[in-house]
Amino acid sequence: MQRIWQQIVDLLVSLNNLFSSAKLAIFLLIILAIACIIGTIIPEPELCLKYFGKFGAGLIDALSLYDVYHTIWFRWLLGLLVLNLATCSLKRFPKTWRLLRVSKKAVDNKFLQHLSFHKRLTCTIPFNTIGDKLLQAVKKDFRQVEVEEAPTYYILGARKGYLSYLGPYIIHVSILIILIGGIINSKLGFSGLMIIPEGEVSNQIFLRSKSHKTVRLPFALKCNKFILEIYESGMPKAYISKVTVIDGDQRIPKTIEVNGPLDYKGMRFYQASYGIAPQPNVVFKIISREDKKISTVKATFNQPVSLPDNQGTFKVVRIEPNLMGVGPAFQIRLERSKNAEQFWVLERVPRFDALHRQGKYIFVVEDYTRYTGLQVRKNPGIWIIWIGCIILILGLVISFFVVPQRLWIRAEPKDKGCRVIIGGIAHKRRLAFSYFFETFIKRLKEVIDVEHKGP
Repeated sequence: MQRIWQQIVDLLVSLNNLFSSAKLAIFLLIILAIACIIGTIIPEPELCLKYFGKFGAGLIDALSLYDVYHTIWFRWLLGLLVLNLATCSLKRFPKTWRLLRVSKKAVDNKFLQHLSFHKRLTCTIPFNTIGDKLLQAVKKDFRQVEVEEAPTYYILGARKGYLSYLGPYIIHVSILIILIGGIINSKLGFSGLMIIPEGEVSNQIFLRSKSHKTVRLPFALKCNKFILEIYESGMPKAYISKVTVIDGDQRIPKTIEVNGPLDYKGMRFYQASYGIAPQPNVVFKIISREDKKISTVKATFNQPVSLPDNQGTFKVVRIEPNLMGVGPAFQIRLERSKNAEQFWVLERVPRFDALHRQGKYIFVVEDYTRYTGLQVRKNPGIWIIWIGCIILILGLVISFFVVPQRLWIRAEPKDKGCRVIIGGIAHKRRLAFSYFFETFIKRLKEVIDVEHKGP
């Protein structure tokens, strides 16, 4: 039985050593960084087969790399890192706490003379009054001061900046908070795409996964109008969605732009994409070659529409979002009497039909129904992450800019005056402390009326 207990104790010690290891923390951070990079660059499931082949797409699907941040193994990595940081901090904190609470009072001349910064002074002030003078000089720079008095000596110890030793633990706590926020986002949050054709209403989000799982929102969005602005080169300049949030009886008009997302009930809607709506309505400007008369006709996809002279019909039979790199194109089937023809009309080349086809009418695309693609993210742990980031900045400031400093002064009676030895320690920014020490010595000389300066 004792042997079993010993094995259990050994196992617990081994686990404690493992989870308090800095090597494990570095390993987990590297794996998490690689996972985040992969999750950022992996394309949509439909494109993986094209770019990575059947084997690569299968591996990506097996590891759920389409949506890394919401996978179980990613949560496990975050959880292990939380456990590692907590164990490291708890293991090392008692030593730091003792360092903060315990101060060295019993200092002799030998100890002070071995410090990097020390000075010996001789003054004419009587020993029984030197204490108040020293305390007055030290309290200008140090708040935490301890005094030890005896018939043959007077010792004053002062320190400041010892909060710096807590800096790494504050950073650890902040990282723990950030990781907990990340776990909450991974478990309760989601990221997906919302497709809304103009004039239609939707509350359905398609998650970024091969199975195309959906989430239904407790409210809906209506796309009133999608506005597309294009440069002369044909590149998009701006795309804007005019939407209405429908939440019960509420109707809230909103505008979503590329750099102006919509925030509503803990979710953020980004303008991500756009395109030609399925089964769109296409508005054509039809120009008569004979009298140049212009007619505006709206056609629904694959539904016949009468020509302006009512002597035939036409319908849109095919749509290409980017035909041969020249932009949206609409194939029309025109039927007059027993004759029929098919031809393309290009949105960005209005004169294409006039130049490449002979006929009674010239077709020009004026407008069509588009859809807006909104990227939707729900991150319920985002405020926890922000709190962690603020604490992280505080921890970094304390670690790098708060300098722990210690100062001791020992006074002993000598003849009718006193002999004073001053010593100091600074573990960081020693050059700055050297300047402070010299300045302090000059001020102390004025306070205690120095008679002679020792070596």
